[in-house]
Amino acid sequence: MTLRVAFRITNPEGWTGGVNYILNICRVLRAHAPQIRPIIFAPEDISQGLAQSILEANGALPIALRDRSRWDEVLAIPGWREQASQKAFRAAAINVVFEATGFYGPRPGFAVVSWLPDFQNRRLPHLFSPVQRLVRDLRYRLILRTRSHVMLSSQDAFRDMTEFYGQRSRSVAVIPFALRTGPMPTFAAGEEARQRLGLPDRFLFLPNQFWIHKNHRVVVEALGRLQPDSRPVIAASGLPHDPRAPGLVDELKARIAELGVGESFRILGLLDYRDILALNARADALVNPSRFEGWSTTVEEAKALGTPLVLSSLPVHREQVADEALYFDPDDPDDCARALAAAAAAPARSPEPLAGLVERGEFAQRRFAGQLSRLFLQAAGRAGEA
Repeated sequence: MTLRVAFRITNPEGWTGGVNYILNICRVLRAHAPQIRPIIFAPEDISQGLAQSILEANGALPIALRDRSRWDEVLAIPGWREQASQKAFRAAAINVVFEATGFYGPRPGFAVVSWLPDFQNRRLPHLFSPVQRLVRDLRYRLILRTRSHVMLSSQDAFRDMTEFYGQRSRSVAVIPFALRTGPMPTFAAGEEARQRLGLPDRFLFLPNQFWIHKNHRVVVEALGRLQPDSRPVIAASGLPHDPRAPGLVDELKARIAELGVGESFRILGLLDYRDILALNARADALVNPSRFEGWSTTVEEAKALGTPLVLSSLPVHREQVADEALYFDPDDPDDCARALAAAAAAPARSPEPLAGLVERGEFAQRRFAGQLSRLFLQAAGRAGEA
């Protein structure tokens, strides 16, 4: 008997990492756990491109369900049930709801697996307003007190949960995700994207949203430390806006001009996911300078594609990649410059076949699908089918 699991996409333009994470789960489950049927809900005004991506990932278009509002999040804390979701989930015969970052109240009226991707609100509290910190903190405490099944993506997140909240949920599963891209991007596809976007033959790829904690500034400063003939070109993609720091991109552009590194730091804007994967497959290395991460999707994509990695020395990055990366201190531009220069001096990327990587990826996907399936079946009270 098929288990129907609800996945809800909210704020699709502002949370592209979360959207890609949900679509990745759908691809993995379709390929390796046919007994689990993901049902995606999304606002009816999503873009045609996103609707097509959902169709390709999940084999079906999303069911229309209005976006979550701040009031939904606030009113859920004392127990108010959002009627739109209640009605939509009942109509779709949902067995389990995957509660991703939002909160449906202490008594939601349906079986829930609650995913807590990270605890940024406690590690970087200055990035949240007092009200945001209060609401998120209350939500996390209620989730860990009331949910029977909580999912984390890393041991680093588990340590944070234990430090800040204690382990209060009856079941906390640490399930690092594995990536399934659909058709693997090729070096040739990356070459086409490189030429179309006007990038040089050698470049490093930084596909992070322009949020302040993603720490693009250290890369810009690092480029300023390097001599012009040893500066790599950094191709930076992502939505150039952070509501928490509205002037961030203008400040970055001003600093880029001041340092004279405009030819080396290229802001590409928001790209189609196919182009992101293609550039990842073509780049000489992927760069992630973040000051804070959950289990990074862009790093996982690079691992799947065999792309060399230049990463900030976060515990979660080391957990995700171990020694297969060049690491640098995210607060030290000189250390970042050293790592960027080393990546640029390495041999150029070549169009090697990805067969071995595909086989390794399939193994990781099967493990991920098995762990997810067991968790969803347990939440639905059908553990015997796992």
